[in-house]
Amino acid sequence: MALSKQQQQQIVMVVMFVAGFSYVYWNYLLKPTNAKITKLDTELTRVLDEVETMKRTANRLPALQREFDDLNAQVGQAEKRLPKEKNLEEVLRIVTTEAIKHHVSILSFSPGTERPQNYFIEIPINLSFQGQFHTLGKFLSVLGQQERILAARNVQVTYSPNTKKGHTLNGSFSLLAYVFKG
Repeated sequence: MALSKQQQQQIVMVVMFVAGFSYVYWNYLLKPTNAKITKLDTELTRVLDEVETMKRTANRLPALQREFDDLNAQVGQAEKRLPKEKNLEEVLRIVTTEAIKHHVSILSFSPGTERPQNYFIEIPINLSFQGQFHTLGKFLSVLGQQERILAARNVQVTYSPNTKKGHTLNGSFSLLAYVFKG
C-alpha cells in the first residue's frame, strides 16, 4: 500500500506539528513548571527543617527554663557573696553582731581606701578590739565563714590583762570586704 504524495505531506505536516507542539509545550509550559516545582520543593524542605529545629527547641523549653532558673539562683548566691554595692552598713552589722555573740569589744571601725583589682574592689576596714584569746579566734573564724566574702589580714595582738572586763588581748586587724567590679 503506497501512500500518495498528498498523504505523505499530511503525515509530515502532522509529525512537524506534533514536534513543534511538543517543543513549545516542553520549553514554555512544562520546563518552567518543573523548575518552579523543584524550587518550591527545595524551599519546602528548608522550611520543614527549620520547623523541626524549632520543635526540638520548643521541646527543650522546660529544661532550658529550669536551667535558666538555676543559673539565676546561682547568680543570686554569688551576688550575696560578692555584692555589687559597697554597703558598709551590712559589714558593720555583721561585725557588730558577731562581736557581741563572741564577747569581743570593737573599739574602732574605720574604712580605708578602696583598692580596685581585675574583677572586684577590695575595701579594707581597720578594726581595733579587746577580748580573750579563744573568743577572738572564734570571732575571726565566724567572720571568714560569712555568706559575704570577708577576710582578716594583718592581725596584731598584744597581751594586756584587764581583770575588771575579763579581757586579755588588745589588738587590731584589717578586715577586707569585697565588691564586684562589673
